[in-house]
Amino acid sequence: MSTKFFNWQNKFQELKFQKEENAIIKAWIENGIDEDTIKYAEKFGTYLAQKDDTAEDQEDQTVENKINEDKQTKKEEKKIELKTLSSSQLRKFFGAIKGLQNKILLEQNEDLKDEHIRELLMLKPKLAYAVARAKSDYAKIHNFYDVIVTCIDNVKTKQHFKNFISLLEAIVAYHKVEEEKNSK
Repeated sequence: MSTKFFNWQNKFQELKFQKEENAIIKAWIENGIDEDTIKYAEKFGTYLAQKDDTAEDQEDQTVENKINEDKQTKKEEKKIELKTLSSSQLRKFFGAIKGLQNKILLEQNEDLKDEHIRELLMLKPKLAYAVARAKSDYAKIHNFYDVIVTCIDNVKTKQHFKNFISLLEAIVAYHKVEEEKNSK
C-alpha cells in the first residue's frame, strides 16, 4: 500500500511562486518585452526541450515483508523522467497562433474583435487536449500549458497580443536551439 507524500508547506510555496510567475507574465503581456522576458524565454524554452531532466516523486511506501518478521517502512525517492515538449506539439500550437496573428494584424484598429478573442480562447481547450493526450503527469507540456494559458488570459488588446507573440516566438526559438543541441 502506498500513499502520496504531500507537504502542505511545499504546496503553499509552489502556489505562491505560481502567483508571482503569473503576475510577471501578465506584466510582460501588458507592458511589453524586456531583457528579463528574454532570459525567462531562454530558460523556459531550454527546459521544455531538455531530455535529461528528472523529477523527484516522493512517496511514503510501506513494504510488508512476509519472510522477515519485522515490518519495515521504507521511504523511496523515485526518479521520473520528464517528457520533453516535442517540436511537433510546439509547431502545432505555434502554427495556430501565427494563423490568428495574420487575421488580427490585418485589422486597422487597436482593439481585438470578439471573434479574435474567441479564437484565442479556443486555443486553451485545444492545448488542454494535447496535455491530456500526453498521458503523463510528468510531461513538460503541462508547464507549457500553464504559461500559455496565463498569457492568453491577459491578452486584451492588439498590443497585448503582439507582446504574447514575441514571448512565444522567443520560447520557440530557444526550444529549437536546445533541441538542436540534443540531436548532436
